[in-house]
Amino acid sequence: MRLFSHNRRPVHLGPFPMERLGRGLRAQRAAAGSDGMLEDRFAPTDLGRSISSFLCALDAVREGDVAADRADIPADPQERANHMKAAGYFLDAALMGVARLKAEHWLAQPRRHVGLTTLSFAASKEKLRLRFNPLAVIRQMEQAMSLAERPISGHSHALVIVNDYPRDPAPGEPGAEWFADLQPWRAAVRAAETACVLASYLRILGYEARAHTATTSDVNLHLLAVEAGLALPAADGGITNPFVGNRFQVAVVTTNLEMTPDFPLRQQTPLDRWRSKGLGWWLGASSPRSSATAVDMVGRQYKDSRYPTEKLKRVDRPTTFIDEARIPRVPKSSEMFLRAAFGDLGKQALEASKDGHSVSKAPLAGALRLALNVYSLLQRGMPAPAQAPGYDNPEHNAALVKATMHWLGADLAGISNAPPWVWYSHRQDGTQMEVAHPLAASVMIDQGYETMDGASGDDWISSAQSMRTYMRAALVCGVVGQQHQRCLYDVAVRGGMRGG
Repeated sequence: MRLFSHNRRPVHLGPFPMERLGRGLRAQRAAAGSDGMLEDRFAPTDLGRSISSFLCALDAVREGDVAADRADIPADPQERANHMKAAGYFLDAALMGVARLKAEHWLAQPRRHVGLTTLSFAASKEKLRLRFNPLAVIRQMEQAMSLAERPISGHSHALVIVNDYPRDPAPGEPGAEWFADLQPWRAAVRAAETACVLASYLRILGYEARAHTATTSDVNLHLLAVEAGLALPAADGGITNPFVGNRFQVAVVTTNLEMTPDFPLRQQTPLDRWRSKGLGWWLGASSPRSSATAVDMVGRQYKDSRYPTEKLKRVDRPTTFIDEARIPRVPKSSEMFLRAAFGDLGKQALEASKDGHSVSKAPLAGALRLALNVYSLLQRGMPAPAQAPGYDNPEHNAALVKATMHWLGADLAGISNAPPWVWYSHRQDGTQMEVAHPLAASVMIDQGYETMDGASGDDWISSAQSMRTYMRAALVCGVVGQQHQRCLYDVAVRGGMRGG
């Protein structure tokens, strides 16, 4: 039970009371062998291989074209830093910080995801069906891969993103076997997602920016986390944070946008520890995350979600009458997004829908669309040639799917029948759509009441809220869908950018 409200807490301070920690003027250098990188050494049927493929796709779009004209943004470097950190927290980062880049932060040898050398979007040109122009999307991604090969010059600051781990699954926990040892990879892909979105956001505003992740980086992620005041060197050669320990992964955005750097942490004195982790931390008065809520999903089984839905009354059939025999299947062209694109709703709606302008006119929403587009490229694939053993129990399979979805970031996940009337009859190109699967796994992502509560009504933030939930659902469903394919099961992912 929460005793204190934090509705007046500035968003850029984040969920942990980092502002209460003791800080110094100079960062304590971490061990040279600690750079925060991960390597894909997974078997073909491991969930880690599916997560790694999404990380690889994000790595491919870590660069991009910079807008020719710079946006009108605050000149105050502190206000800029606050804004970028708040954007990171909106995307569910655990910690955000800013550092000034130094020569020691650059890796002597840049690291690249092993899959980047063979990554190609060519096969997607035939199978991709998006609400927006798919060829333009693919050209953008191919251009991004080309630009990422250029050396970085002129970047002066780094935006550092930290994503922490939820609760470690208990031994033998129902549904947790896919992800029992994958906490670093879950945090890494979530941090990479935020880094790529924020890098794209800065480029839309007219500033150079490149994302650096746990699989592809030009900088030492751990050194920059220390420099940005998010971590301290640990005795084992890694880094640690006073609130989350070493249970986190780091991503970075380097840019030429001038921002006020954060002071690095010092070794905490008894007074520092009392101020940051004293009574306010234990009671929850200091920040939204407290001693009791520091680790997500504590006290909850992953298959049940963070909400006690298992306590809700269930029935065999919906209590609302559904006259299934009379429900017609309709073409995808009947949906309002496509009707606007086809001109059915008038010229104004037609112009607003061209290449997703109704979304991309809001810079953060436009940046979110980049990640959502790249996820769409991974949502269709062929099942493996041989079925993996161990999937004969439907209840076990249901727990496995729901637990993995909740672990990846779904607020709620459920499994249902997919009767013929839920399927479109025809795709947007007019070709007939068959009823492909008898079952569906659906997810819900909370858009965030606190964001809309602070909206002005004309700031377009609702567009970014929608794109954030589409993006997160695409990641969750995309990873689980690809895992199904690796185990020989046919699957298709339907999301905000595609439904056919």
